[in-house]
Amino acid sequence: MANKNESNNFSREETRRLVKQYELSLRENENIYFEIDGFLRIIEFYEENIEFSKALQTAELATEHYPFSAILKIKCARFLDELGYEDEAIEILEQSKYLDASETEYYLLKSEILARNGNYQQAIDLINKGLKFADKFEKFEFFLNLSDIYESKLQLDEMFVALKSAALIYPNDFEVAERLLFCIDELAIQDEGIKLFNEILDKDPFAKFMWYNLGQCYAAHSLYEKALEAYNFAIALNENYYDAIYEKAECLYELKKYHEALEYYLEASTLKEASEELLYSLGFTYYHLNNHQLALKHFRKTIELDPFYDEAYFQIAKIKEQHGFFETALSFYEKAIQLNLQNKEYVESIANLHFKAENYEEAIDYLSEVVTEKPSSKFAWLQLAASYNALEQKKEADEILQYGIAANPDSSLLLSMSGIYNWLNGKQQAALENFENALSIDKSKVDFILEHLPFLKENKQFSMLISD
Repeated sequence: MANKNESNNFSREETRRLVKQYELSLRENENIYFEIDGFLRIIEFYEENIEFSKALQTAELATEHYPFSAILKIKCARFLDELGYEDEAIEILEQSKYLDASETEYYLLKSEILARNGNYQQAIDLINKGLKFADKFEKFEFFLNLSDIYESKLQLDEMFVALKSAALIYPNDFEVAERLLFCIDELAIQDEGIKLFNEILDKDPFAKFMWYNLGQCYAAHSLYEKALEAYNFAIALNENYYDAIYEKAECLYELKKYHEALEYYLEASTLKEASEELLYSLGFTYYHLNNHQLALKHFRKTIELDPFYDEAYFQIAKIKEQHGFFETALSFYEKAIQLNLQNKEYVESIANLHFKAENYEEAIDYLSEVVTEKPSSKFAWLQLAASYNALEQKKEADEILQYGIAANPDSSLLLSMSGIYNWLNGKQQAALENFENALSIDKSKVDFILEHLPFLKENKQFSMLISD
């Protein structure tokens, strides 16, 4: 976006000739004189090249020729501030105000300095004054500055309002689009985002960043078909739009269109070096396409790029478990848990694998953690009781089932298994009571009971329970 002070009378080549002429005059100590637009273009050239000392020197020289120019004094203040001379910058700024109180650069720079020093309300008040004098471009800059202030104050709702105003002026600005999406995600106002982006796109259908943002808002609501449509528009405007292509692949994945998802993940990988997220997504997609070899390859690449990517270790463990490599799977589960102690799924998975591998002591350790954190996990209670029973600790097995039933009093499964254990341990009356309670909740559990104790078909008391 062009700077509002850049004179349209100067092409890049003319600007270079102007700067060359100016620097030659400086070296030869010649009298230097340019029209004010010429000085401003030289100053902007140095500013664009981050040569603030040269920009300040030129602005001060220009001020000698045009002492009543507010904009030149503000330029001096701008570069003094950039070079760390804040007090001097403020002093010159105040001088410029007396020359032209409507010069918006004054309000922009002064508000930046105030905000930097934590004087947020003064900065906001000054911006609101400056907006009265601002043209379209200047209003955009004011709203950007206002959004910075509200972000510093952690007032994301006000930050969103300021960015919304900026987006309505210049809808295809990347910074504004990116920060708008940040506010929307943090505030969870995707519905408002959808309304805003549709409004903007009705006015400017070529705003590719807004199409992307619209897709993100739809995807957040799991409206994947609508999200795909928005991403397609963004990609049509820029066929190498990495983020839109990647998010399109994500939507296709969520829609279980794994072959199409793979196509766009691979396309994304050609646009820039693959990130750990992309490699992981490729691995997961290959997994769903039953290509476990390529899935493992990409999960391992993910780990090479980011050794702390716990999800990749977990997925490798799952594949190794499926193929019967229990020891390898256990080592990867353990690594995933080390990296993310809060993930309960990891603990449940390693507990289940230890039980499957008949590592009952280890299974008891992990299953105890599972039922403590998730007492509603009926199968974990069953596996924990079975682990104690396998170690001939029948009393503990029975106690575990009672704890499980206390936590899940309506679980016909736990009641049935408790009855089975009681019957096998000679406690027939207690077993019949368990069976009666289980069948009063779910009649179909009779098949589960008879599967474990088929001889009960001939038992009169059990037959009476079934017939009731």
